[in-house]
This record gives sequence, structure tokens and C-alpha cells, in this order.
Amino acid sequence: MARAQASAELLIILAVSLVALTIVYSFTTDSLGDLGRQKETETAQASVNSLRDAANDVYTQGVGARKKVLFIVPSGVNEAESGMIGNTFVLNVYGSDVYSRTNVQLSGNIPTSKGGHEVWVTAYENFVAVGLENITVDRTSIYVTLSQSDSGSDTITITNAGSETASVDATELWPHSEVALVLSASSFTLNPGEQQEVYLNF
Repeated sequence: MARAQASAELLIILAVSLVALTIVYSFTTDSLGDLGRQKETETAQASVNSLRDAANDVYTQGVGARKKVLFIVPSGVNEAESGMIGNTFVLNVYGSDVYSRTNVQLSGNIPTSKGGHEVWVTAYENFVAVGLENITVDRTSIYVTLSQSDSGSDTITITNAGSETASVDATELWPHSEVALVLSASSFTLNPGEQQEVYLNF
């Protein structure tokens, strides 16, 4: 009888201990998960801040200034909801936007896949270009004087100053209705260090 009672008490103690251990394990797992998400959110914030600081810095230095930034994308980033909007870098981490605004308009795109990426930040006349490849142009404005029925042309030189092959797609945004603009090449590939002259025919 005493042995049966002792066994029953032991089973009760074991059951209570098991419940307590399950609660502690669940609490610890949740805490570790929360800590991990907080760490990834902090990493995302530091990353967008580093790009913001670089963009503001090169723009203050003037046209042609550039920097290379190590941009780290943590786990939990929604690639479809992340990128650049106007003057803002955005990483959507676990459903919440982590962002940083610059003092200048941005052009290009940032990587959103997990890991470390070397991103180039380059200053132009009215904007800062951001991207994996360092594509530069020798001029940001062209002025051509034409009389009625005249034609004219000019060139821009596009250079791949990065370390990887780059695909270039030029898009015409030409609002003038009385003067036509035709590019000699709108899509091409540049190897590292290679240049391409593009003729603008008016």
C-alpha cells in the first residue's frame, strides 16, 4: 500500500515536472524567436541607414562622387515589398517596413535577397544612382540647337566601372512633340571596364 502510494506520488511529481518543463521550453523558444526577429530588424535598419548616409554623402560631394557600401539583407525580408521608393530605402522584415529617407532622389535598385551585397552609390546632377554594377555616364545633360527642319546628333559614353558584366537598357523619356529623338543603341551588355558610345539623333 505504501509502495503504491509512493509510486502514485512519483507519477504526479513527474507529470507536474513535465508540464513545467514544457511551459519553460515554450517560453524559451518564443523568447529566442522574438530575439532573433529583433536582431534581424536591427540589421535591416543598420543596412538602410548605411545606404542613406552614403547617398547623402556622395550627393554633398558633387557629381561623380561615389562609394561602395556593404549592404546586408537579413532573414525574414519580403523581397516583393522591399526596394527603393523615391528617396527612401525600404526593407520589409516580417511584415513591417524598416526604412531610411535620403536628402536626394534615388535611381536604380537595391538587392533584396538574403546575404551581403556590395552596392555602388554614385552622385549625378539631380539624383544618386544605386546598384550592384557601377554604371556611369560621361554627362547627364545634352543641349542641341536646331533650326526648323534641321537634324543633329550627340553622344554619351556609358562605362561599366564594376567588377561584373552588366546589362544596360536605356529608356527614352522624351516629351518634346516637335523634335524626334532616336538612340543608336538601347540595349547592350558591357564587360567590366568596357565602354559603349550611344548616339542621340535629333
